[in-house]
Amino acid sequence: MDRLPFAPGQRIVAVGESTTDDLLSWFEILRRLLDLRRPADRITLTNMAVSGQTTTRGIRVTRRSNTLLISTSPNVIVSMAPVW
Repeated sequence: MDRLPFAPGQRIVAVGESTTDDLLSWFEILRRLLDLRRPADRITLTNMAVSGQTTTRGIRVTRRSNTLLISTSPNVIVSMAPVW
């Protein structure tokens, strides 16, 4: 956790599909671990993944998702693409 390239106060947004949009996803686990290990850093994690959305569709920036991303003012956007 200490080596992750997230600076104090940064806003991290996740985009993707069902492997990210889940209360037990890798992103939610990351959120909990950062909260436990680096609480003073006040790093904000926002999960904008949509279950059922393909990775390809998720990468395309639509007017709606672009507006949502801009409104969150993220410093970092992360996505996980499954490897088959």
